[in-house]
Amino acid sequence: MGYILVGLVIGAAIGVGAFYALYQPSQAGVQQQYTPPETIKAAFVYVGPIGDVGWTHAHEIARQVVQNLYGEWLVTDYRESVTKEGVGSVIDEFVKQGFNVIFTTSFDFMDPTYEKAKQYPNVMFFHCSGYKRAPNMGTYFADLYQVYYLNGLIAGALTKTGKLGYIAAHTIPEVVRHHQRICHRRDGDGQATGQGHNGLRDKDRRLGRPRKSYRSG
Repeated sequence: MGYILVGLVIGAAIGVGAFYALYQPSQAGVQQQYTPPETIKAAFVYVGPIGDVGWTHAHEIARQVVQNLYGEWLVTDYRESVTKEGVGSVIDEFVKQGFNVIFTTSFDFMDPTYEKAKQYPNVMFFHCSGYKRAPNMGTYFADLYQVYYLNGLIAGALTKTGKLGYIAAHTIPEVVRHHQRICHRRDGDGQATGQGHNGLRDKDRRLGRPRKSYRSG
């Protein structure tokens, strides 16, 4: 995920100029010439704390990488532990501060991001794991289902009980796809059944669920 974000920020730098050149409104029928800003200001809106050693942590590492690599023309900032209800006001704050590229990094942020993209047509938005897009709003995610399918084959070949467990953080479309790839039926003389668990954003539940799954076979 970190490498994806590095590439996206680089692409955003190129895309900002192209976007404004295409969508800059004209006056009196004359197309205005647009000069891209010398500095790209990219903001990251995180659903969890940057120290969660997981989803948000990976995004934050990527932000630090691109900031260090391209600090001559790139300025970044972030807000952590943002709720779905609060993401709109966080975006408003970043826009007021002059940020022209905004990454929203949770599936729950999709609808608020889409509405803000319509409100701020001169700001570029990138939303992680969603499916709604606009002229100034793109989506991004890694193609992980092939790897998860291979994981399922390996697990199905190794299981002694015919049971596979999948610890899911939250039931959103790509997590459902991953679960389907892993917990598929095993070809041959045996069958493997799958079970997924939802809502594991809480640290205590996240640590306790694998133990419970192991005890259940």
